[in-house]
Amino acid sequence: MNDDRSAIFQQAQRLAAAGRFDEADALVRRSSARPARDADGLRVRGHLAMIAHRPGEAKSLLEKSLKVQPSVAAHLHLAQYHLNMVENDAAIAACRAAIALDPGNAAARIQTAAMLVELGRVDEAAEALAPVLERSDADPTTARRAAITLASIEIQRREFDTAIDRLRQVLAADPSPIERRGALDLLAKALDRAGHHDEAFAAATDRHAMDPPSPSPESILADADRLIAANSRAALERLPIGPMDERPVFIAGMPRSGTSLVDRIIDAHPLAAGVGERPILERAAASVGGARPDDAAGDGWSSLAARTLADLSAPVPAGVTRIVDKSLANDRLLGLAWRLLPGARVLHVIRDPRDVAVSCHLGQFNPAKHPWTVSLAGTAAAWEASRRLMAHWHATIDLPILEIRYERLVRDPEREFPRIVEFLGLEWDEACRRFHESGRPLRTLSFDQVSRPLYTTSVGRHASYASRLGDVAWPDYDPDA
Repeated sequence: MNDDRSAIFQQAQRLAAAGRFDEADALVRRSSARPARDADGLRVRGHLAMIAHRPGEAKSLLEKSLKVQPSVAAHLHLAQYHLNMVENDAAIAACRAAIALDPGNAAARIQTAAMLVELGRVDEAAEALAPVLERSDADPTTARRAAITLASIEIQRREFDTAIDRLRQVLAADPSPIERRGALDLLAKALDRAGHHDEAFAAATDRHAMDPPSPSPESILADADRLIAANSRAALERLPIGPMDERPVFIAGMPRSGTSLVDRIIDAHPLAAGVGERPILERAAASVGGARPDDAAGDGWSSLAARTLADLSAPVPAGVTRIVDKSLANDRLLGLAWRLLPGARVLHVIRDPRDVAVSCHLGQFNPAKHPWTVSLAGTAAAWEASRRLMAHWHATIDLPILEIRYERLVRDPEREFPRIVEFLGLEWDEACRRFHESGRPLRTLSFDQVSRPLYTTSVGRHASYASRLGDVAWPDYDPDA
């Protein structure tokens, strides 16, 4: 690729990042005499569409690029697309296609290993990464990125001290901003797991200092109040009603509140399946103009419901009668769910806001998608906003909603597990107690925690960070209410 074309692609990426996707796309198309047969251009345009949150266009353009001329870069972009869409097997298949095309390509192996770790497939990740680690001629960037990925493997293997030392070496080696973010995220996790709480909090704080500031608590709450006002019962009842289908189950609640555990318990039932954090309702909302019900068009409502049900059920085996989605946006979209999928059920998982905030602060969240995770006060406000929204849905929509308190769930599973299964209209099955034995990949920050037997040590986790929490106005919460 010549320097002029590289400059054009870089300019296009800046335009897309600034929200000017159409201009970026046009710039790349004009740089080629035959845009439809330009593999590099199609690949870059697919990447731009991902930046602009246009997944359909991204997938189409990347597949066209690969059809014109297969490339490692296009396979890896397609892998990221599939991972974003929670299509895990397809993501790994695209990564492996990149490696097959060029077995010595370090970037392909590092991305494959990173994705496998994220999916909990640690031994496969180590195998994919090994050839990169064995090279003695790797450039500094490749060496740092391989070291970060290896540290993530070591953390999953509970080799915390080794991972901590490795990550500190990366941070001392003048890493790029993206490498520094990744290393600090993992360092905070390793230090926390090793019991070095002050150092863990400091590493996470250094990571958040690289992000834009959190929205103010006032703006977070005002946004929730606007959404509540737009989703009055009268406004929602102007929407058509979709077909009755009892399969959909939506888990709502803050991240790090126990939603993954509930998902796993249900998925262990032979008549149920969890699909993880798939953007089921978000895709439906995009089709009708967003979360505001008065933006929706009535035409094609049945068709939209059918597409949404197909989207929900595509990855599950035949015979399943309950399908669980745990997208983090569900608490904002339950009004739409009521009108589109009136046979759905909702599980609202709630946990001490201080434990949620500490877990979010130490977690590897995307600040562009969850900007409030940058500060404890922001997370406290987001927790309160979610509670207001769920109180509104309880009072406004006709979907059955079961509240689950995380603390009771882990302390009294003999009562709480059957209560969840009964709410879903299923017969109790002992497999639900063995949720941690499920082989289903789970793409979530909690994947390593819900792959082991139930434990209670995360209750009151905030006590280890008590000295850091005093300046925040925490919402009231009673785990036994």
